[in-house]
Amino acid sequence: MITAPAPLRRGPLLAATIVAIEEAQALRERIKAGSIAPDPHTPITLWDQRVWRNELCMPGRCGTTLCLAGWAAQLGGGEWFITYGPDGPLMAGQPTDLPEYRWAPLLHYMVAAPGDPEHAITEFSGHRIIPVQVKAMLYLCLKPMICRNKDGEIERGVHHEMFLGHLTLSDVRHWYARLYLPA
Repeated sequence: MITAPAPLRRGPLLAATIVAIEEAQALRERIKAGSIAPDPHTPITLWDQRVWRNELCMPGRCGTTLCLAGWAAQLGGGEWFITYGPDGPLMAGQPTDLPEYRWAPLLHYMVAAPGDPEHAITEFSGHRIIPVQVKAMLYLCLKPMICRNKDGEIERGVHHEMFLGHLTLSDVRHWYARLYLPA
């Protein structure tokens, strides 16, 4: 799992997120080219802007894929609600015997922390959880906005344009400059 040495917020967090995504992409390219061998004990986290989080570091899988919100929330210190340990899936750090179809939809939730907005918190099996994009917006100090996809239709499940699925890393860099660099 990726963690930051201290909780980063706002622009420094987005800058660290961009660097982490670039480093992960470079590592994947070196592995694909055969210049280095993957470490079987260190799963690779990749970036895919189209999914909040998919895949888990579990037997037979090489790592996790996160979107920008997932990377930012994780680097900012957020705790995933569903993780995978040596003995199987964990829910809030505790083993669960729920079938995969019950816990897989919860992959894009994090454990809610004190101070998280109550309107965004959901309860599941006695645990308070929050969507990853809301956690990322809190850490990046973003305000919700109306978001439209490439066809101009409103994206109901997306609360900030920086998290739209069609954005490239270049687009994310432009958002960083727009939001956090002095004019």
